[in-house]
Amino acid sequence: MALLATLTLLFAGLAAAQNTVTPTATIREQFSVQPSPGVLTPPFALLTQAAPLTRETKSSPPPSYCSPCLFYGGDIDLNQANANGLYNGNTASSAAVYVPFTVTKTWHVTGLFANIEYYPSTPVFGVGPFAADVQWSIWQGLPTAPVAVCSGIDFTPGLTFTGRIAFGFYGEYTTAVSATCALHAGTYWLSVVPECNSSDGCPLPFGEELSYLSDAEDGGPTMGAPEAFGALQPWDDSYFNAPDFGYSYAATWGLTGACGGFGCDRFSVGVVGK
Repeated sequence: MALLATLTLLFAGLAAAQNTVTPTATIREQFSVQPSPGVLTPPFALLTQAAPLTRETKSSPPPSYCSPCLFYGGDIDLNQANANGLYNGNTASSAAVYVPFTVTKTWHVTGLFANIEYYPSTPVFGVGPFAADVQWSIWQGLPTAPVAVCSGIDFTPGLTFTGRIAFGFYGEYTTAVSATCALHAGTYWLSVVPECNSSDGCPLPFGEELSYLSDAEDGGPTMGAPEAFGALQPWDDSYFNAPDFGYSYAATWGLTGACGGFGCDRFSVGVVGK
């Protein structure tokens, strides 16, 4: 704990002194660019993942913030060897992660949410996050023939701390929006993208805000995270659109994907409705 506190103060002091932070495509890359290569090490153990079982749906109670819950992809497990986060926001940089979900009958969507790791955040630095609004969208046909089904902007999004500090410095917040959309059976992709940068007039004591979408790796391709609810989120079917980082609807998974083989097989998002 003393080491973590020391590193936190070092990181905060550097950020305040420079009044800037450097966005990277993945949260793991932050430990290579700030404050210098190799200085910060993610404070989690590398655990061996158990062999997955098989399931198609999850019937255990969903998290309280998914109500009435249609789908939840599960929590990030910071003790998982491949835990990661992928840039998602119009914040210090502009990027969006599109996450798949399966609809088995007609849904009347009333909300979407994503668990996002923010820098700065109140649990670590005493301030933040500062999302001024959140853009949301639901798509079909990714990645080759994307068609927008529904989209909007929520100017009063909900930001609720999950209790998790990701990688020692990033407070994870459930970022929730109101959304209205009727969906019929099929496969869709959703995005929940917070916006906060200097043009929004956001109060940013450490320069621009960083925001990373938490992944959800537990359970492997056939089981899913233990907290997941509803139809199993498709494995290895998310896409990353981030021109600032050189990606155009690129695969998030695998050695050649946006996350370089570290996680990003599933993500921590959900759908609310009936």
